[in-house]
Amino acid sequence: MESKPEEKNEIIKEEKNLMENKKEKTKTKKDEECNKEKDIVESFIGKSYTQIGNELISSHDKIFQNILHNRSIPDEALNQNTISYILNYISNMDSNNGPYHIGIGEREGRIISSLVHQRNYGLVHGIGRSGNINDLQPKACGSSLLVQLTNSLLKNLLHSIGMTFIKDIIILPFATGMALTLTYLTLRLQKPKAKYIIWSRIDQKTCLKCIVTSGFEPIIINPISNKTNDYEIETDIEGIKSAIDKYGIENILCVTSTTSCFLQDVMITLKK
Repeated sequence: MESKPEEKNEIIKEEKNLMENKKEKTKTKKDEECNKEKDIVESFIGKSYTQIGNELISSHDKIFQNILHNRSIPDEALNQNTISYILNYISNMDSNNGPYHIGIGEREGRIISSLVHQRNYGLVHGIGRSGNINDLQPKACGSSLLVQLTNSLLKNLLHSIGMTFIKDIIILPFATGMALTLTYLTLRLQKPKAKYIIWSRIDQKTCLKCIVTSGFEPIIINPISNKTNDYEIETDIEGIKSAIDKYGIENILCVTSTTSCFLQDVMITLKK
């Protein structure tokens, strides 16, 4: 028999109460453990100095928690100590950095050189799982958190500069050439008839090589002189529009541009 609406509401209320009680118990337990730790530290340096030290530690943690909660880039730049605190915190969530861990598994992250370990904060296990780059990795909880957080921060950054049309983000752990080539090949699945890629020219060969390697023909749009300053150049927006009209949008895979380049190249308005 199907439950009455009143009975369903009572069940939902009971479940909520159970969850709240569980959270309260967990919080109480954490507070007790924290107080025990404080007592131990106080036995060495006294109550007042322990309080000062704990406030300094919690200041780093508060910044990190705010970043996680807001999923946005903080208004004020972080100092080096806070950045190191956050990266070490995340790194210690990976299984290969456990104090009693012995890496004997097939897919364990291992580092021989202490210099490499220090440079990468011990984040060596990698990200993704079974070929899916955004999947969570059970042996690398910290690395999984880092990639998800980085995606959120980049999305927030792009939204803040006007690119609000972006719905989702994926960061590829490759250099420019491999990242662009894989992106072009993936886009080909969506537009199999496309033959061309419009390229707003910069004097750097990677983009051009990626277009050719991916099996497309480049339509090169040269930059134009800035109307305000003759010594500056900028993207030829009208030239790109003309190329789209000439070759047909169905035959063009995408437009490849850049938000920053060498000196004298003026940044374009992204909304255009």
